[in-house]
Amino acid sequence: MDKGKGKKRKLKDETILAKARKHIRNPEPSEDVDDDIMPHVTEEEIESILNPVNTDEPSAPPIKKLRKPRHTEKKTKPVAEPTPEKAKKKKKKKKKSKSNAATPVKTPDSVERRAEAPLDFLQKWKHCRMEWKFEKLKQVWLLQNCLDPELIPEVSFLTLLEYMGSVRGQARTATEKDMGVAMKAYEVKQNPSEGDTSRYERARQILQILSSD
Repeated sequence: MDKGKGKKRKLKDETILAKARKHIRNPEPSEDVDDDIMPHVTEEEIESILNPVNTDEPSAPPIKKLRKPRHTEKKTKPVAEPTPEKAKKKKKKKKKSKSNAATPVKTPDSVERRAEAPLDFLQKWKHCRMEWKFEKLKQVWLLQNCLDPELIPEVSFLTLLEYMGSVRGQARTATEKDMGVAMKAYEVKQNPSEGDTSRYERARQILQILSSD
């Protein structure tokens, strides 16, 4: 019985829907359309009747938003303070690196440039006494290199002999002592070279001038 009623109801709904669609497409009154049918039924409503939505089906679960990973800061390890022994080792390494550094090679040009200012100082003392003024560093250089013929040529050495007479104080005493040591070192040598002989002769002349006053 229930099946028969269901079929009749379905046929009735289909006839009503067919007439409603015809009425929507041709809104003018027609003899086939009954006035009792709802004139304002839309096609969407008709489709919802023909194809009802099954609400019993489970709905899709809501999409969860993915959380961005948090950037955790890296834990830095505490730096241990250097012990006194390690500090000493580092200082020794630094000293070694400095000592291993290439020392500048003395070229003839650099030697001549270093000797230029003291020799000019000596020439001004001889020829331009009004412009000359005492400079201790240049005098020290002349006294330390007075036996070297490459740094102080023979012409300048003769002027230096005159200048030696004016040297006073500790500089005079130290130079006199150095000249005596140089002469003894020459006398000890068995086969002295020409350079050694030249140095010995200069030391003898300087010592003679310093001891005369």
